[in-house]
Amino acid sequence: SKHPNFADRSKKPHHIKFHISQHIKDEIITVRRLHPHWGARKIKALLLNQKTNEKLNLPAISTINKILHQEDMMRVHSNERHT
Repeated sequence: SKHPNFADRSKKPHHIKFHISQHIKDEIITVRRLHPHWGARKIKALLLNQKTNEKLNLPAISTINKILHQEDMMRVHSNERHT
């Protein structure tokens, strides 16, 4: 039998630790469109160099990768590859 204090609870976080603004997402997507072969590390480096007061608002490289995946921007299409 289950102990009442150990009832089944959702493992879902109660709150989001870090919310990425739409503005930052848009900037990441814009850089990726300008440089379709760049990865998250290079995108973040460019944005860090451009930003002065918003540096702390940039997400982790893994989060940038997630944003690129969500936007289906991780695969380079055959017509975009270097020949």
